[in-house]
Amino acid sequence: GEFENRALATGTPPQGDDVTDESDNNSYTEDDSTIVPICQTPAIAIVKTSSYDDGGDCSQPGEEINYTFTVTNEGNVSLENVTVTDPLIATISGPTGDTDGDGELDVTEEWEYTGTYVITQTDIDNGSVTNTATAEGTAPDGTVVTDDSGSTVDNDDPTETELCQTPAIAIVKTSSYDDGGDCSQPGEEINYTFTVTNEGNVSLENVTVTDPLIATISGPTGDTDGDGELDVTEEWEYTGTYVITQEDIDNGSVTNTATAEGTAPDGTVVTDDSGSTVDNDDPTETELCQTPAIAIVKTSSYDDGGDCSQPGEEINYTFTVTNEGNVSLENVTVTDPLIATISGPTGDTDGDGELDVTEEWEYTGTYVITQEDIDKGEVINQATAGGAAPDGTVVTDESGLTITDNDPTITELCQDPAIAIVKTGIFNDEDQDGCSNVGETISYTFSVTNQGNVSLSFVSVIDPLLGGTITGPDSGDTDGDGKLDVTEEWIYTANYAITQADIDTGEVVNQATAKGEAPSGDTVTDDSGATISDDDPTVTVLCQNADIAVVKTGIFNDEDGDGCSNVGETISYTFSVTNEGNVSLANVTVADPLITTINGPTGDTDGDGDLDVTETWIYNGDYTITQADIDAGQVVNQAMAEGTDPDGTIVTDDSGATISDDDPTVTVLCQNADIAIVKTGIFNDEDGDGCSNVGETISYTFSVTNEGNVSIVNVTITDPLIATINGPTGDTDGDGELDVTETWIYNGDYTITQGDINTGQVVNQATAEGTAPDGSILTDDSGATINDDDPTVTILCQNGAIALVKIGTLSDENGDGCTQVGETIVYDFIVTNTGIVDLTNVTVTDPLVTVSGGPISLASGATDATTFTAVYTVTQADIDAGQVVNQATAEGTTPAGDIVMDDSGATINDDDATVTTLCQTSSMSLEKSGVFNDENGDGIPQIGETISYTFSVTNTGTITLYNITIDDPLPGIDIQGGPIASLDPGVTDNTTFTGTYSINDADIEAGEVINQAIVTGEDYEGTVVTDESDDPNNDDDIDNNGDGEPDDPTVTVLPNVDPEGDFEIFNGITPNGDNLNDYFVIAGIQDYSQNNVKIYNRWGVLVWETDGYGGSNGMENVFEGESNGRSTIRANEELPTGTYFYILSFPSDNPGKASYSGYLYINR
Repeated sequence: GEFENRALATGTPPQGDDVTDESDNNSYTEDDSTIVPICQTPAIAIVKTSSYDDGGDCSQPGEEINYTFTVTNEGNVSLENVTVTDPLIATISGPTGDTDGDGELDVTEEWEYTGTYVITQTDIDNGSVTNTATAEGTAPDGTVVTDDSGSTVDNDDPTETELCQTPAIAIVKTSSYDDGGDCSQPGEEINYTFTVTNEGNVSLENVTVTDPLIATISGPTGDTDGDGELDVTEEWEYTGTYVITQEDIDNGSVTNTATAEGTAPDGTVVTDDSGSTVDNDDPTETELCQTPAIAIVKTSSYDDGGDCSQPGEEINYTFTVTNEGNVSLENVTVTDPLIATISGPTGDTDGDGELDVTEEWEYTGTYVITQEDIDKGEVINQATAGGAAPDGTVVTDESGLTITDNDPTITELCQDPAIAIVKTGIFNDEDQDGCSNVGETISYTFSVTNQGNVSLSFVSVIDPLLGGTITGPDSGDTDGDGKLDVTEEWIYTANYAITQADIDTGEVVNQATAKGEAPSGDTVTDDSGATISDDDPTVTVLCQNADIAVVKTGIFNDEDGDGCSNVGETISYTFSVTNEGNVSLANVTVADPLITTINGPTGDTDGDGDLDVTETWIYNGDYTITQADIDAGQVVNQAMAEGTDPDGTIVTDDSGATISDDDPTVTVLCQNADIAIVKTGIFNDEDGDGCSNVGETISYTFSVTNEGNVSIVNVTITDPLIATINGPTGDTDGDGELDVTETWIYNGDYTITQGDINTGQVVNQATAEGTAPDGSILTDDSGATINDDDPTVTILCQNGAIALVKIGTLSDENGDGCTQVGETIVYDFIVTNTGIVDLTNVTVTDPLVTVSGGPISLASGATDATTFTAVYTVTQADIDAGQVVNQATAEGTTPAGDIVMDDSGATINDDDATVTTLCQTSSMSLEKSGVFNDENGDGIPQIGETISYTFSVTNTGTITLYNITIDDPLPGIDIQGGPIASLDPGVTDNTTFTGTYSINDADIEAGEVINQAIVTGEDYEGTVVTDESDDPNNDDDIDNNGDGEPDDPTVTVLPNVDPEGDFEIFNGITPNGDNLNDYFVIAGIQDYSQNNVKIYNRWGVLVWETDGYGGSNGMENVFEGESNGRSTIRANEELPTGTYFYILSFPSDNPGKASYSGYLYINR
């Protein structure tokens, strides 16, 4: 890139050696080399060609495309590290052409590389293979130059190799039917399999299989790659099921044809009718079996009512006749030799008188049971069903339990032999003394009945107490056949003489047994009972009279002679026991709950240990007095005498003063009673603030003692200030009595009120009350000690405080959902007395507003939310700030004259300033107008003449905008003016910005200039606000950005423009399907087929490109407002309304110029 050298100057002086000097580039004193820069322009180019032969049988996967890459040096320096890459070709061979073998691509050399690509099914589906290679080299200065391959050195068009496509489809249909070995039936299924194959060389999509007989066809399976396309290597299988109808069975076969359909990549639809092989379309026929048959099932229903079978009861028969063949039957009959009348049928659902294969006919009949049937134990019979097939064949069947058997119907009858005996006994009081005596009798009656449904023979009654078998019957065998019939009752009788042992026992217990033999030889028995349904022994009770009596006396022993009862002194008791009954009593005892040891008896005159009716036995015992007795004021007790009579019955008597009473023995004791209470109080500072507050408590403790000598019951504590007093504790023996030795503790809490705090103390007094054993009421008022009754005083502290909550509510007076200057904020102030004393002269002040209301008084804990209010008017500065921030102060005076205050907050517990957020909308509107300036006044536009643009900027938002600028992408436009430092809401600036544009030949050819500007500003936070310009003279009013303002490009029409010849480029499309301007029209483009069109969006992104625009008639291969796919734009994506830029180039013939460019407008 440069030439470096130095010159040498030599001279010979008059004297001496030659002198020399090497040259310098700018100084006489230095010898630096002279460097001359040489211009370098490195460049590289690659041309790619393809060669492909499908062998005459259309394209197949695996065939090859051969590529040749010709790389040339289009610059003026040699290139090294030359490489060729292609995304489709892994291995590229070469190069050839390095004529000097230096590994550098010289400017005179042409290097050639080759590569092979194997065609895939995807390529065939696409119809072509399109790819681009890249050549790269490095210049001597390290610059890397690249080029994408094209058809020539001058273009980068991808290399496209067309592939052959031949779509075809085939379907083979097979059926599978199994009648299960029982011939064809309606509802049975024929399973069809549809095998669909791709007989072409391209994948098929939207593959469907339809069959007029089959509503639902399932599948496919076989899509091995899961892409939803029938590949040429795939075999898809579908299945379907057809449900056979009666009509099909009548026809004897089912015949049908299916159709397969698919769509080739180019949209071609291919179809095929099913056949038995790929090569034919024969319908699929499935043969069906025919056979007539009939069946009858006979069932019986018999209910004996739960009392076993009886003559005259009925058996109900049901005959179910079914068609077991597969054809309808007529003239159907049912007969039964046992049943004269058979009713029916029901079940002829279609009323045609034919037994269809789906029908079940039902007949019924009734048979009356005889005694002979019951004797046999069953009824056996069989019916016959007959019917005629459509071909006249008569089919019959004898009834069975199921369709598959012809077993006679057997109805079992119940046989139940049974016997019952009821025994009753009546005591005969022959001497009429009202009680049982030895020798008196009991009369027994035995009633024997037949409880079964068959007669019984050899009936007998046995009673072990009466000597065994009882003679009889005395009556009841009405027909005199010696058999106990079902309707007969036989009576037997006998007498029994009472013994002393029976009287001692107190009853006579015995049981008889009845026995008989059934016709079957089985023996039935029953033990006697009080009724047929029980087997309880017969008990005849005999009377016994036993009685005992005890008389008790008590004497108090004043051992210490003090004239009053004391714990430990005694009472002496005497017990006299007598037998007041008519039988001796054994096991006689005397028990007294107060006396552990009772001595005696004396008086057992015969010494047999039994208390005879003539004896009196004496017992005695002493009792030691307790505190409980003294508390009770008396000792009350009662003894009990107990004895056992001969039958074990226990007889008892409670002691009394005489034999005829049972009054307890009472011994009176003297009493003395008194009570006392001591009360203490402790203040609880629950919140730990060191002072009393309403709701805090005072805990009181009450100590109650018994100052007397008797226990006190019903002890209560009352205090006028305390609703609930808890306790007591201290009842050591848990008896609920305040004993002489106990101290009971009670406690209770009192909740402090505002009045207490205002007073500064709580004064109160409790009262203890109890009941002495004699019922007298004892009371005492509380004091600091047992000996005083002074009230309890608890001192309270006093403190004051206030809290203010402030709430701001924005009033949207015009209801537009946003804030404007002049709208208001309403403030509400909530004042709370958070102290423990009442406040007066409560006021609220706010530096931002004048607060209305007050002053007021506020009780402790009270809140006022209505007195104080204020209204603030919003300013533009507030809206620009986006919020209004302020804080109020509340003040109040305590009873002591102290001032308390609080700054407002969002809650009582904070002092945060009130922040009211204001709505902000930032938006602008830009209008742009253009006027053509015919500077030379000839009425015809010329290159260099100008268009003047004016711009009108309006702040359409609610906040001030700053640093406003305008940008216009129109190449060559000159925008003057600005920026606008600030623009208030609602203000329009139409003077700051102007623009001038010099028209060019493309504009003149287009006959107009279309462009659109963008205005940009920012709010006080730096947020950017933009708008696309609108042409106020354009009524299309397209809103590109959805801001409610139109964004029509500005169109300035150039007058008197006559397009050259028949070639004209139009600059607007409306792709809405109305066949008017639906695509980008370039009139005459079909005359120049070698062309390229590129379309860019406003950001310079290529959104559409093609070669050969317009095709053969100007309407083929045209731009319709959709992207055809680039790195940033998805293919087939509908492009939005707006301004785009086109470039039209002609590599060979052209209508006047090699390239055209301009703006294109899409309006949807």
